[in-house]
Amino acid sequence: MIGAALLDSVAAGALAAIVATIVTRLCGSAATRHAVWVAALASVPMLSIGVAMMPVRRVATATAAGGRDAASLLLTIWGVIASLLLIRIAIAYVRLRLLERAATPAVVRGVAVRVSDRIRAPLFSGSVLVPKDFALADDDVDRLLRHELAHERRRDDLTRLLQQAVKALLFFNPFVHAMARAAEFECELACDVEAARASGGEAAYAEALARLVTLGGNASSLAPAAMSRRVRLAARVDALLTREDDATLRPVRVVIAIGMLAALIALVSPVLVHRVITLRPVVRNIGAALDPAEEEAAHYGRALGLYWGGHPAEAAEEFRIAEKWRLLQK
Repeated sequence: MIGAALLDSVAAGALAAIVATIVTRLCGSAATRHAVWVAALASVPMLSIGVAMMPVRRVATATAAGGRDAASLLLTIWGVIASLLLIRIAIAYVRLRLLERAATPAVVRGVAVRVSDRIRAPLFSGSVLVPKDFALADDDVDRLLRHELAHERRRDDLTRLLQQAVKALLFFNPFVHAMARAAEFECELACDVEAARASGGEAAYAEALARLVTLGGNASSLAPAAMSRRVRLAARVDALLTREDDATLRPVRVVIAIGMLAALIALVSPVLVHRVITLRPVVRNIGAALDPAEEEAAHYGRALGLYWGGHPAEAAEEFRIAEKWRLLQK
């Protein structure tokens, strides 16, 4: 089942990425777009496992021993790489907790933070961490702290951990990596918009980000931070200055957007394609060698097989039981 789920994850990832792209085009808030991308990312392993677990009846095919050995080898390779990546995430998480514990509690610009001499830019690790020697003006510090407080309020450390876990398990899936990058971008942009609106406007905030670049940064991949990759930082500044963005995360909009995502994925789910392709030859073979009563039962299964959960044999069997019960009542 694991091998089938891994194969299905590529199709599921492509589907989720396409649907999420369509839905996010209709969202005017970076916060809402972030929620949609995270939901799309989380749907990939769930959808893949769901497809693999479907007890679909297949046409019997002979599998060569060499093919089984190759599949086992690939599954072993996946297991080793995924395990190493998950261990890497666990190590990064422990290091982040140790960094947080080693930091000194303080109050900066009226905000309770933890001060560390091991970082060069603010980050959020469950607590807001700031550098011990932060060579920026007070107004810039205030703007960047608002960015980290936005991460804290949104609990972006948890969604970042989810993204990293899905990327580790489906490391071979390009669609998963693309969705994770989109989610990360919208997450940072949402915090940028919120911080800019509360601290002097987009232009002043963009200038503070530009000055932050000169300080560098060494944030963990698990820690949302104002200072992310520089290329993405430039794109965030451009989006901040050119887009009209509603900074508010409205629960109703998020529910509607994620509902649209789920509905579209359900409508064009590879589960349906999977069933139609694999069941059609089975149903045809069932009907070819049966007497008229059995053909009627097969037709019943053919007509409502998908509605019955993709199991025409079970549907036909229930039809036969109902017919026998009807005859016994006469």
